[in-house]
Amino acid sequence: MLYIKNLIFSFITEGALEYGEDRFESNGDLTVWDAFKIGVKGANNMLLGSGLDIMLHAIEKAKTDGVTVPPFVDTLDMKVLRNLIKTAKTVHDQKLDRWGARTSTHSVNPVPYDKRLAKKKKFQNVKTSPIKLNTENVIGSGVEKEMYIQLCRSIELRTPTQVKDLQCKYESKGKPYYIYGPRKVEVVNHEPYIAMVHDFIQPSEIKNMIDVASPKLKRSQMVGSKVNGSMSDYRVSEQTWINEEMSPQGAGKLSQRIDEFLDLKATSTIDAELYQVANYGIAGQYDVHYDQVLMGQQNVMQKREVFNIYAGDRLATVSSFVN
Repeated sequence: MLYIKNLIFSFITEGALEYGEDRFESNGDLTVWDAFKIGVKGANNMLLGSGLDIMLHAIEKAKTDGVTVPPFVDTLDMKVLRNLIKTAKTVHDQKLDRWGARTSTHSVNPVPYDKRLAKKKKFQNVKTSPIKLNTENVIGSGVEKEMYIQLCRSIELRTPTQVKDLQCKYESKGKPYYIYGPRKVEVVNHEPYIAMVHDFIQPSEIKNMIDVASPKLKRSQMVGSKVNGSMSDYRVSEQTWINEEMSPQGAGKLSQRIDEFLDLKATSTIDAELYQVANYGIAGQYDVHYDQVLMGQQNVMQKREVFNIYAGDRLATVSSFVN
């Protein structure tokens, strides 16, 4: 959380984004108007934590820089802005108190703004730590490896406090089709948010995908600048790739469902890859790894032929367990 707040501060005050040793600067600083519009957009989309942080930085920036508005705006009433922040804080605290810091529909800071609410026992001694992205020491650490092994042995790593706030629910996401046939969603972790959608694929669709993929299975190969095309005990499985045309009654229906329910563009050839069907057999495994390929390393992007550089890297993974 501290790391993200520092990013927001440099973004608002200097118009710059910093990542590790890299620094990306814009041609000019953000105005108070720019910053506040970004914050309001985030808050309106229920990203209340970051949205409020940006709005509060914008108010502080206004004290030193004054307020400059675009030609099409007459004035920027600071009283209105403060009222917007007050309303956003109220919604923020309501979401945090009832649902926790993060779900599939909202994201807030771990501590409420209201001082009386902050006295609740569940908000005492809340620990926040910098969010680390794409750092090799996270995946390569002995602690991470041991946790991975424990999970494979079905050892519970979540605390009783974390477990008691988990829930199962019927989810429609407000979409007419799913109001009459909601999906069964099991929330297995809040931070980061992880959920299992049960019975998402029908048995007939599973059979169709397996029938299409089985004759094409080959030993999985490693992907990377140093190991591209090689085989290793790091990854023990067989795999192949299929698309909606090859499996219209399986992959075709699954893609449509992912589009509709998860709001991911699975049917797009630009926004999504083909389906990777893998068979791990008995005792097969894929060791701890990130699904994104470039790991934030822009300098190696040109060297990779795995993904189209214009399409970008992986942002989300949908995993389905079939048998």
